[in-house]
Amino acid sequence: AMSDAAIDVRGVEKRFGSVRALAGLDLRVERGSVYGVIGPNGAGKTTLLGVLAGFLGVDAGEVAVLGALLPRDRKRLLGRIGVLPQGAALPPHETVGRYLRDCARLLAMRAHDARAAAHDALEKTGMETAEATRIGTLSHGLARRVALAQAFLGEPELVLLDEPTDSLDPKSAALVRRRIGALRGKATILISSHNLAELETLCDCAAILREGRVVQEGTMSVLTAAHAEVSFVIAAGWDEAGESGGRADAARRAMTQQKHVIAVDWRPGERSFVVGFDPQQAPAETMIPALLRLLLDAGAPVVEVRRGRGLEAAVLDVT
Repeated sequence: AMSDAAIDVRGVEKRFGSVRALAGLDLRVERGSVYGVIGPNGAGKTTLLGVLAGFLGVDAGEVAVLGALLPRDRKRLLGRIGVLPQGAALPPHETVGRYLRDCARLLAMRAHDARAAAHDALEKTGMETAEATRIGTLSHGLARRVALAQAFLGEPELVLLDEPTDSLDPKSAALVRRRIGALRGKATILISSHNLAELETLCDCAAILREGRVVQEGTMSVLTAAHAEVSFVIAAGWDEAGESGGRADAARRAMTQQKHVIAVDWRPGERSFVVGFDPQQAPAETMIPALLRLLLDAGAPVVEVRRGRGLEAAVLDVT
């Protein structure tokens, strides 16, 4: 049956000779979401994006993209998908504007519409002043922005981005993040990246891959335990008596007795309390103020509050 999801991958396998790049991978991405694909080198991220873009066939399984079955219905996706491949090679002797207009024409746009789409894509990536510049004269970072402009041509329903901010300076990377944020709810964005801090900020959901399979997936809040764990960082020198018998131990016992708290861990090296609680009984928005008030009443100088354990810790746990 056709799926109403933007991406529905079931049992997909892909081999390159003796290398099994995708090994029975399942993935579902809802329309309008910003979705991250995470994993170490060789996990299958780039291969997955190649399959979704229609660049690669599969050896087994089913792939549905925007309701079209691949490779059978690939023509139905013309102009509906934008793709930024990893290490995209651009024609060095072509001007930026001509290259984007040609790409737009390949998406079956009329000449007038292609010019407008190229100009719009350049504006959205901050490259409008480079329209007449030959691509071969651009720095690596600026050429990357041209490749991003190509991915955003027209109004694609699905955009596949492989390391979108790689080699970009901070200003350009921020521009790309704003562009992705502006498309949330209007298009589906799938991002493969090693920049976990960036993905944690941008993505609604993510899947962690290892050896060609999804080993963990969910909302970013669940993956990072932001809905069920909080850390309170304490100023240096507060617990002079050490881990046992000092003020930290007393505060830990008091928080342990707090309703819906599951565990409290005092980490002297990090000067932090890590508190786990039951999100089904009490949401983080309720638990954090209550725990913070308890610590302040105990005289603990709290200097920072962190929700969850961070995406990096979640990835390291399963890869």
